[in-house]
Amino acid sequence: MSEPTVLPFDGDTARDVFRAVLDAFANPGRIRHLSCPTGSHGPAVAWPVLALADLEVTLAVVGEPTESADLGARLSRATGARLTPAIGDADMVLLANGLTVDALTSCRVGTADAPEHGARVIAACSTIGSLPAHGSRASVWVAGPGAAHGRRIDLGGVEPAAIEELGRINAAYPAGVDLVFVAPDGSIVGVPRSCRVDVVAEVA
Repeated sequence: MSEPTVLPFDGDTARDVFRAVLDAFANPGRIRHLSCPTGSHGPAVAWPVLALADLEVTLAVVGEPTESADLGARLSRATGARLTPAIGDADMVLLANGLTVDALTSCRVGTADAPEHGARVIAACSTIGSLPAHGSRASVWVAGPGAAHGRRIDLGGVEPAAIEELGRINAAYPAGVDLVFVAPDGSIVGVPRSCRVDVVAEVA
């Protein structure tokens, strides 16, 4: 059975989610919570897309082939964003199955002269602020503008290698990618390209 249509946000919800995402980028490593009314708005990882994407945005959705194609089509109908199967062509990349090295290395990073061409990446994770007992997880140190003294983020469903790759990519600032992690409960945390990221502890 196909998934139900993803409905666009109303104006108030779109504004609130938009502001929460911007605040997450302005305060890297600080957990924020997206408030979304019950209804057919898709999984939490899709909510930033509903608030940020529009007709001017090219969107790539990465996940299980059938599920990601279906979610991408529904988000495109809800926002007007243009879908692309190529991550490297996308302004916005939704990683429905989480952050991976392969996905990161495929993203647009812009250049020192045109950093605005770098992608905005929205990645699913299982938890933010705690480490699960099993599965992939990493503790990450984020430092930079908005987090001058640094902040630690505990993330479930995230491979340490992907964080290390993010650090390598964003070391070329102002080129790089802006990343927001989203947990199923609507918790989010932002890691803009202006920040240095390091894996503090890889949990065995």
